[in-house]
Amino acid sequence: PILFLKISDAVIRFLIGIKDDQHSKKVCVTNTFTVLIMGSLLSAILVPVLNQIYVHGNGVYFYFYFISYAWHVVLQQIVRSLGNSKLYAMSGSLSTVITVGLNLIFILVLNLKAEALILASTGSGIAISLVMFFGGKLYRFIDFKAINIAVLKDMLRYCIPLIPNTLCWQAITTISKMYLGSV
Repeated sequence: PILFLKISDAVIRFLIGIKDDQHSKKVCVTNTFTVLIMGSLLSAILVPVLNQIYVHGNGVYFYFYFISYAWHVVLQQIVRSLGNSKLYAMSGSLSTVITVGLNLIFILVLNLKAEALILASTGSGIAISLVMFFGGKLYRFIDFKAINIAVLKDMLRYCIPLIPNTLCWQAITTISKMYLGSV
């Protein structure tokens, strides 16, 4: 939520309100992609630090998982907000099938251990992102000349206050898992 500024919530809020104005949709989607790209680049800068502190040499796995998950969520929300409910609904089932399939391949065929789980989730996130991007024809809504700082500021004013809420929910979930695990 910090690096990607909860832009997935802002894109829903702003796109759903736009009816037939293709330029406004393009501005909103392009601004969202700008945040995704900046968050991805900032994450890449932070990987070496986090790799040493938290993930002890597996930072690259976590970086690609983190990025694929963020893009997956945001692209699903864009597709949903643009009214492509069938593609949005299908993406959940497809994600499960891809994750299970990749887990089977990585564990049974390639004899990978724990890294199989993160690789399968990463592969699924990338696949679903590509399906959303091309299946939803999102490329039609990207034009970096359409970046609008005023709209971007409005989007950020909407979503940035949601970051502490998300962090608190994540902390509560983590603490309750730790507590239930120790009982």
